[in-house]
Amino acid sequence: MISLQVILYLLLFSYLYIIGYYIVGWNKLATFNPSDSMPRHPSVSIIIPVRNEELHIANLLNDIQAQTYPAEYIEIIVVDDSSTDNTINIIQSLNFPNVKVVPLILDEAINSYKKEAIAKGVASSTAELIITTDGDCRVGPEWISTIVDFYIQHNFQLISAPVSFHNESYWFEKIQTIEFQFLIGAAAACIENGMPNTCNGANLAYTRDVFNRVNGYDGIKDLASGDDEMLLQKIGSIYPNGIGFLKSEKAIVSTFAKYHLKDFIQQRIRWASKTSKYFNWRVMLMVVLIFLFNLSILIAIPFAFYFDSIKYYLEIALVFKMLFDGVFFYLTLSFFDKKKLLPYSILVEFFYTFYVVFIGLIGSSRTSYIWKNRKVR
Repeated sequence: MISLQVILYLLLFSYLYIIGYYIVGWNKLATFNPSDSMPRHPSVSIIIPVRNEELHIANLLNDIQAQTYPAEYIEIIVVDDSSTDNTINIIQSLNFPNVKVVPLILDEAINSYKKEAIAKGVASSTAELIITTDGDCRVGPEWISTIVDFYIQHNFQLISAPVSFHNESYWFEKIQTIEFQFLIGAAAACIENGMPNTCNGANLAYTRDVFNRVNGYDGIKDLASGDDEMLLQKIGSIYPNGIGFLKSEKAIVSTFAKYHLKDFIQQRIRWASKTSKYFNWRVMLMVVLIFLFNLSILIAIPFAFYFDSIKYYLEIALVFKMLFDGVFFYLTLSFFDKKKLLPYSILVEFFYTFYVVFIGLIGSSRTSYIWKNRKVR
């Protein structure tokens, strides 16, 4: 029989291999340099599903109006998911001629409101390229032109682009930023390594043609979450070389970390709930190994007081985990100009093991959660 120690060290090796895989993939990924001039200007639809975004929507729409990409090639489709605040009044008061508000009208309650909203937006669009973002985001002036230039140069069917948190004011938001940039970097590395597994719908682009060719969200509507990564995996399963990550500071979309712990947990449970639906068994294996390694750390802690071999394993595991994680923290935070947050990575290391195990267990067993003040499963 395989001894407990062998299992523990195999889990440690697996975890270090995965983080090393991320580091290699991120370093292989070249920073994109836009061309001096574009050979053509494809039409672009910016699709923004919203529900009660009165505090943020004006900032986003003003950002999009200030783009360097020619305005005549841009249409903005805001899909209103039953907002009960002043979101729509604010949009109408801006009176932007290229903004179209499309109401999401449903005969009955469904589970995947955001997927339905995006699908409605795509159906309302006539553009060649779809770019999705969220109503609480901010974008730079070269956001669209950088995505379009990358699309023209590489002809990808789907483009994942970077998302960052901003305006972090206290320690909880700062450690969220470190973890979030880690996740964005890991997703980018996997795409570069030929194993696309996740992305973020706050900064995602794909051709309208490929969305229709894969029948949109058909087959993945049962989950409330997954409008981004489940679509990526669906497209990737048909077009394995058709997905790219746009590594450019000009393409970064900024949003907010969660201020309250309860909201953070609800968000992460929602993210974790779709893991069992992943298309690629290698991606599932990676997720399971990360979970099991962190679980082994928690299990080892009490036994380390009684068994020297377990204590020795725990010391080695924590040192190498912090070393490998620290390298990747540094690489991703450097790209997002967040190196000043590196001292908070110690807090991330302290909380992360507990968080991964807790969210993994709850997310895989929870049948429902609250999203946008609605209970979904």
